[in-house]
Amino acid sequence: MLYRFVQLSDIHFGQERGGTLVTHEDVRRHLLTDAADFADTHGRADLVILVGDIAYSGKADEYKIAAEWLDRLTVAVKCDETDVRVVPGNHDCDRTQIRSVSRTVHRNIRNGTPKSAYADLEDMAKGPEEANPLLPKLKAYRAFAASYESDFGSIASPYWTRSFPLGAGLTLQFVGMNSVQVSDDEDKPASMILGNAQYILPEEHHIIHAVIMHHPLDWYMDKAEAKPYLRNRARIIMVGHEHIPDINKTVDVLKNEWLDIYSGATNPSEGGALYQYAYNWIEVHVEEKAEGHVLVVNVFPRVWIPEQTRFAADVQRLAGRESARFDISCPRTKPSTEATTNATTPRTMMEVTSGALVVASVEG
Repeated sequence: MLYRFVQLSDIHFGQERGGTLVTHEDVRRHLLTDAADFADTHGRADLVILVGDIAYSGKADEYKIAAEWLDRLTVAVKCDETDVRVVPGNHDCDRTQIRSVSRTVHRNIRNGTPKSAYADLEDMAKGPEEANPLLPKLKAYRAFAASYESDFGSIASPYWTRSFPLGAGLTLQFVGMNSVQVSDDEDKPASMILGNAQYILPEEHHIIHAVIMHHPLDWYMDKAEAKPYLRNRARIIMVGHEHIPDINKTVDVLKNEWLDIYSGATNPSEGGALYQYAYNWIEVHVEEKAEGHVLVVNVFPRVWIPEQTRFAADVQRLAGRESARFDISCPRTKPSTEATTNATTPRTMMEVTSGALVVASVEG
């Protein structure tokens, strides 16, 4: 079974100032055209994944515009309007709702240790939701996310999951995490908190985890604690925030393999050649080989070509190819004895695009 996902990040609806609205609307309009053309030639999408910073200021009117555009995108890629999943980014926080109490709580968590932060998060989750000082900044975001079944599973465990059966008794499970629990205007690397309620992924041998979070690992104060769990139990890690697209497969000393996909930015606020308008199509399926199950991830980076004023394959980064294929070993996977269920119609292997490039790393 093969699935296709559209990955976008840092769209920043509402950021337009100083005459940039016309340019950004043109880029987003051409992204819809490019996505529709890709779906026509390669096959429809099963899910649209937004890796944070959907809005620019976390305001309700920004999400209204985002939802209208997403309706058009889902039509373009031929999936249902509800086949969208989102995670929050720092721009999805309405900073006007971060009062002095919330700032004090953020600062206390950041000035502590990961262990004390986990205790603080656990204690706050026990109280009434309306009294939790971490939540007001996300009110508009959560209303938007709920319409795509992407609100937190609970305040104690602020993530969601979505599963796709891969065949052979295996399941691909996306886990969308909240990286902005303490986000404010003091954000910097090693100042965010992920939390053990999120990164300790249940180890079920038939499940292959794909983690989605806005901030890369170096932004977390608990990165040392999170890394062993994520790198042992997740085979794909999708992040945004830094606006530079990249794809890296890593094999550590324990023979764990995972793929980091840095989304780039669909609408970066910065100018210049360093930051380009970008998004990805991603194909995923599983293969059985002599050494065990292998998750095959084929990434099709799409990038804005200024000279042609349109999106196209990022052939410059991929040395002339339109995609990069990565085989990720999943040595501890075992087929489930129970049938998995999912609303998505499975694909056949006849839809796999040929001629993919097998590489170990694609630099940004």
